[in-house]
Amino acid sequence: MKRWLLVVTLLVLALAQAQQNPSSSVQALLAQAEQFAAQARTQNVPRSPDSTLWRQAIQKAEEATRADPASSEAWRLLATYYSETRFWIRADEAWSQYLRRGTPDERTSQQIAQVQMNLGYAAYGQENLEAAAARFQSAAEFDPRSAAPLEWQGRIALEQGNVGAARAFYQRANQLQPGDTNRYFLNLTQNVQSYGREATRAFLEAYDTYQAGQREQALQGFAEAARAAPQWSEAQRWVGRLQLELNRPAQALTTWQQLAATAGSTASDRYFLRFAQLANQNGTPAARAFLDGVNAFDLNRAAALTFFQQATAASPNFAEAWYWLGRSAFETRNYGQAVDAYSRVLQLQPDNREAQYWLGQARRALGQ
Repeated sequence: MKRWLLVVTLLVLALAQAQQNPSSSVQALLAQAEQFAAQARTQNVPRSPDSTLWRQAIQKAEEATRADPASSEAWRLLATYYSETRFWIRADEAWSQYLRRGTPDERTSQQIAQVQMNLGYAAYGQENLEAAAARFQSAAEFDPRSAAPLEWQGRIALEQGNVGAARAFYQRANQLQPGDTNRYFLNLTQNVQSYGREATRAFLEAYDTYQAGQREQALQGFAEAARAAPQWSEAQRWVGRLQLELNRPAQALTTWQQLAATAGSTASDRYFLRFAQLANQNGTPAARAFLDGVNAFDLNRAAALTFFQQATAASPNFAEAWYWLGRSAFETRNYGQAVDAYSRVLQLQPDNREAQYWLGQARRALGQ
């Protein structure tokens, strides 16, 4: 009887000690969780909560949070595993628990920001702009050196017609990460008026697909934006550029003729009209090479010569390209090539007096 009482007493004392100091059992659970996670990483196990090793790591971390709900380390590891396996909702819940108990360092803050960004993407995809903006704002707070949350806040502000807020977000994003995209959208906010959510969203999605290399889909998106907001010249410009990139010169010619005829037409519009005209006559590759040659001519005659060679190879009856090829060849002292080029011009345009003159000059330079 006495022995039985002693055993009961020892069990009660052990239970009391475990309740007063649960850290040892929690640490054991966390060590097991880390072991499973390390194996998963080493073995390149698919990062999914359904993968065996990741599931085991998560289960041990969850046991640790139940054993000691006040343990910030337990919640941090659980949140980390959910983040790594891209279970963003659960990760968000676990990080919230961690933040009530611990203070994140820089790496942890970046992990939390990543979760907020992904929940923001999900909300945006569901067209819940307010929830998306809140998530991106949270991401910006946890990772203030990242431009991405600011870019998305700017995007949402644009869609909502809040041009001033969009400009402020893109200015900050451009300060953090100067680049063509941020500069482009910063400039866009300085000139754009509110064209409506439908047009703005179509434009932004088209820009994304263009950056991803999906030009056909991008063309459709910019065309949709232009239809929704016919006064939006920038959307129409993208339509014209993509029609050229997709080698549809006849369509591009119509688009650029319309743009060049508007009151707000630019030198760029007139350049692309010229491009479309040449492409319609000689094909897009030849037109592009020709204009590249013209642009290079003043700075680098040898480079210009190469471009004009490409243009004439793509379109053998491109008289203007042959003329410029002759000019570039003459100025780089390739007189034999200049003779051939000017002779070709005169086959295509017998009355071209400038070609006749320079052919004579090239022949004299050769001693003919």
